[in-house]
Amino acid sequence: MAANLAQNQTDVAAGLAPTFFYSYPQFAGTGPGTTGLTVLDSHDFSTYHSLQTQVRRAFSNGLTFQASYVWSKSTDTRSFDPTFTTVGTASSPFGASSTPFDLDNRRLNYAPSDFDRTHVFQSIWVYQLPFGHGKRWGHSWNGFVDRVLGGWEIGGFGMIESGRPTTVYSTSNDYTLNSVVRTVANCDGCSPNMFHIHRDASTGLLTYVTSDQIAKFSTPAAGQFSNVGRNFFRLAGYKNLSMSVAKKVRITERQDVEMRLEVQNVTNSVHYDEPGSNRYNNSDFGVVDPLTVSEDGRGLTSDPRKMQVSVRYTF
Repeated sequence: MAANLAQNQTDVAAGLAPTFFYSYPQFAGTGPGTTGLTVLDSHDFSTYHSLQTQVRRAFSNGLTFQASYVWSKSTDTRSFDPTFTTVGTASSPFGASSTPFDLDNRRLNYAPSDFDRTHVFQSIWVYQLPFGHGKRWGHSWNGFVDRVLGGWEIGGFGMIESGRPTTVYSTSNDYTLNSVVRTVANCDGCSPNMFHIHRDASTGLLTYVTSDQIAKFSTPAAGQFSNVGRNFFRLAGYKNLSMSVAKKVRITERQDVEMRLEVQNVTNSVHYDEPGSNRYNNSDFGVVDPLTVSEDGRGLTSDPRKMQVSVRYTF
């Protein structure tokens, strides 16, 4: 607000200096011969609570697996070390919410961390099929049959996790608390989990929000802060399944050949991250269609299904 008042010339007409509303104009970079300051402080704070579980087991039938589950909550006022980090501020549509909205009230920034994931489940397993010499079936096979049907192994890795938090901002020219960080939008009657991927019938594009949801957003009044705050909403979750099929053929006591087929993202699952814009009045607000993502790659963040075949000869 100080910047807007200083630019308004009203203070000049009243006989006041152009920098009258600046606390320390000599350090604010507001005129010729002045320079700004980079301030580093230790006023940030964070908390982390979690339940972490892990199960690991190796069975006699050739199955080995490990599974882990974490239920957690991470909150902070800034999700990065600001000492040698450059982040976007007023002109950037993402990442600015980690800059203090009010230097005298850091709790306005206190919210779920940018990297917070409520639920995370991961599992990895390997299973040696029970066929061939030394196995449940085929222990009396001759050498040729054993080389063809024995020695098979399948493995996999799976992950399921909650979506990460995101912030919705007001219009590009609204700064109700300061001239550095764009104001976080108000949202009346909104739920943190109301963002759901769907196709907009009017545009044919994939989006997180409906027109009715967009109508719930507004800009706080001058000097006021958002009624939902930083990182209130959640993006879509993430899931991935990768698997492999391997076959080892022993040629001699010292030589063998291993053939492996690896498939990444077996289910060809699609994961969407930040939309094209997080300003509620922007035409790309909530849009995540891969054909309309921004130049920095936001939108589609998952890789398509990939298959790879490899052969290794050991001697």
